[in-house]
Amino acid sequence: MTNISRILATDINGLQVWITKAQLEALSVLEVAQAGGCASINGYVPTTGYVVTPIVNIQMLTRFDYGRLLNRKMDALKAIEYSDIPANVIPDEKLKGKTEQEWFTARKEQEIASMQKTLDNDRSDAHRQGHDRCYAHFARGISAHLVTEKGTDGLMHPVLTNGYPTVSSIMVSFLELNRTVVKEGVYKTVNSGASVLMGNAINSLLNQRSVGIRKLSLKEDNFQSLTISKNVVLPDNIQAVLS
Repeated sequence: MTNISRILATDINGLQVWITKAQLEALSVLEVAQAGGCASINGYVPTTGYVVTPIVNIQMLTRFDYGRLLNRKMDALKAIEYSDIPANVIPDEKLKGKTEQEWFTARKEQEIASMQKTLDNDRSDAHRQGHDRCYAHFARGISAHLVTEKGTDGLMHPVLTNGYPTVSSIMVSFLELNRTVVKEGVYKTVNSGASVLMGNAINSLLNQRSVGIRKLSLKEDNFQSLTISKNVVLPDNIQAVLS
């Protein structure tokens, strides 16, 4: 396997991580370019959720007030009523003794509680704790997913090399303005339960009524170029850790 020279870098929370020089250069460009906000990515290939991966070009915003946006999204969520949900989003065999309206009420309350936790910076649940373990944060909207493996406790943990985790891919938060599909993809078929199906229906409405926050996972083989305020990041700047 190919050895890639790695160095230690420190994220905004003081976490030290192993990172390639190319990844560090890309982070430096992205951190500075965040001041501009407008961006476009060409030839992007999403890495999860598909049996046939699409190729898309996306125009987006990368500079925004996350708290203000989340408050806007919560207001939109609170305004959604059961009557807004398409009929029969949950098959009868998955209702499990509840009505579809009961599933709607429970899921809506769950979504609101989750948003409020985020606004309160409450990191007490397992999902948020897992995120805190497995990501480094380098600037507003710029983070890095770490190399991880499942531990004896059944949870994902960073793999440590000489005591430090290693960057796997760079993540960029954005608001999507426009998307052009270069190649159609095919989603994986997932046998979701009632709560997830209702959550998908609610979030589909939310995406129509508010602006959803998305994330790019930049790797060396899943995009052609990313441009933010005339600063260009190329795949060569996002080399994967192969050693």
